[in-house]
Amino acid sequence: MDKNELELKELNLKISELEFKVKDLASPYYTKVSFWTNVVTIMIAFIGIVGQSILSNIKAESAKLEMMNANNQKKSADSLKTIIRDSINMYRDSINILAVQEIQMKSNLKKMSVAYSSVLGIYAYDSTCFTSKKKKEQSIVTKTTKDISGIINKYNSEKSLSDCRLKVYFLPKTESKAKEINDLLKSKGATTDYRIPKYSIEEVVHNEIVYYNETQIIYCEKVQSFLKKEGYGDFNIRISTGANATYTHFKIYVVN
Repeated sequence: MDKNELELKELNLKISELEFKVKDLASPYYTKVSFWTNVVTIMIAFIGIVGQSILSNIKAESAKLEMMNANNQKKSADSLKTIIRDSINMYRDSINILAVQEIQMKSNLKKMSVAYSSVLGIYAYDSTCFTSKKKKEQSIVTKTTKDISGIINKYNSEKSLSDCRLKVYFLPKTESKAKEINDLLKSKGATTDYRIPKYSIEEVVHNEIVYYNETQIIYCEKVQSFLKKEGYGDFNIRISTGANATYTHFKIYVVN
């Protein structure tokens, strides 16, 4: 094959290549492999972007929810902390009051012991003188009994409104009256607070003073007498259905 034939073949190949390129350019773009390859690449990239965006939104919402839960838990913890602190303060005050009452009781018991010892000493002094001294000793016994009664009455009278620990509960319609009673008792030194109870007292018909244990009865009677004197009418006194010997406060229901 000579040189001319080689050049002719080379020229024919170039012509064929150009014809193929022209034909490819003339064909619609959607029939080209390169077009669909690019489409697939673009779709994959688009799906990746959308997926990443959705994932980011999910993570953001999850973080937001976790933050809300953490805030709610913090609020609950703060509320519980406040309740515990108030309870500790209440029991600390109760312990102080009981300590003072214990000192008063010991002092009164000592006086009673001295009085009884005096009586016993008189009887033991000389039994043979009993008849001749009967009237005199009877007088001493009577005086001693009066002294003891006086001590007991004095101890009870010393239980003033300032020793009372109570809560005033009311209905929406009686809030004004309940506040007046609360402020009045507080002005007399009582430890008190007023609020709408968390439970219903709609079934309560009359104003009441409710105690939890028998040691509170004398305080309830003090408050009952005081409120009646101040023109707030009669308050019935009764024991709570949830009686509890450890409770240091009692409560007032203002319903009318």
